[in-house]
Amino acid sequence: MKIANPYTNQGTWLKGSFHNHTTNSDGWFPLETVYKMYGGYDFLGISDHDKITKHEGKREIPTVFEAIEVSSRQTHMLLVQPPHKIMEDYSNEFTIENRSAITIGIPI
Repeated sequence: MKIANPYTNQGTWLKGSFHNHTTNSDGWFPLETVYKMYGGYDFLGISDHDKITKHEGKREIPTVFEAIEVSSRQTHMLLVQPPHKIMEDYSNEFTIENRSAITIGIPI
């Protein structure tokens, strides 16, 4: 099997991260500190556990995404730009019905 290096391709490459936590869940730093830590990035998602953290405060990152890490003991799932209505009657319990409702944004 040949493994190709994708970074040798022509195009525009953006630097970013979607898996970042703040003190809003189990992160070590508040939101504004996380913004400073990733100040040179092109995009950033804040994906606190079981919470959608509102983007507030000063930042130099041009594009930020709301995200959530749905965290049960069995598995974790990262959702980027989730509809806020998933927080209505939110549960991170791992069931097929709950996962389906969360991923399509329908409150259970």
